[in-house]
Order: sequence, then C-alpha cells, then structure tokens
Amino acid sequence: MRAQQIIAIGEAAGIPCLIGTMGELQMASAACAHLAVACANIPYTCDLVGPLRYDESIINEALRLENGLFYPPDAPGLGVTPNWDVINRWRV
Repeated sequence: MRAQQIIAIGEAAGIPCLIGTMGELQMASAACAHLAVACANIPYTCDLVGPLRYDESIINEALRLENGLFYPPDAPGLGVTPNWDVINRWRV
C-alpha cells in the first residue's frame, strides 16, 4: 500500500505523519483506521470523518465511533462487507 510506504519514509526521515479524510466512503475509512493502528509513525489525532458525511452506508456493518474515537473493525480483512443494495443504487 502506497500510504504505508509514505509513512515508512517519513519515519525513516524523522517526520511524523497523520491520516486525514477526503470524504471517503465507509470501506476506505475502515482501511485508513487499520493503517493508522498498524503504523508507529502516526503520533497525531487523525480526522477520519468520511463516514459521518453520508446518510447511507456502502457497508453492512456499523463503524465504531465512540467518544470521538474511531475503532478499526475487528473481523477478518478490512472487517467490512459491501452493501450491494446501496452500491447498485448509487451506480451511474
């Protein structure tokens, strides 16, 4: 994953990193949360607020957001499954 490589380069150079939101959908937010907890070079609070922007979710699971903290799903893989009903409705 390119983001992990960038974080590793920053760590080697003594530059701390953070992960920010780009209005991503829930599946990408789950991936970012996994990346954030897997990398030691993320000393700052991240703003993974993409899932809060949407009324519908493209995944079946609810992402765990509690007291301002976002927890990565703990199921295998990304820990989420696609909600094909919503995805198919949003197709162009």
